[in-house]
Amino acid sequence: VISNVDALPHTDSRQIKKNLRNQVVSSVLWVDSMNYLINENIDIFIEFGPKGVLAGMMRKIDRKKKVLTIDTLEDVNKVIEELKSYE
Repeated sequence: VISNVDALPHTDSRQIKKNLRNQVVSSVLWVDSMNYLINENIDIFIEFGPKGVLAGMMRKIDRKKKVLTIDTLEDVNKVIEELKSYE
């Protein structure tokens, strides 16, 4: 899990829970988190939630990155099919 508190990866469940609690009262380092993933050569991002807000924000960071948005159950199947083309 990349934490929006420090924009670093975490695998320890206790630390992840602590970071989630801290995220409620701390600045969110979302851009730093996305840049971390981009620097790790991540090319495809999946957004879960309505209206593709984060997809729009990602376009401002790096237009070359692919963002797939899941808003409905139908979107799940569309994303699965699209991901198959990257295998």
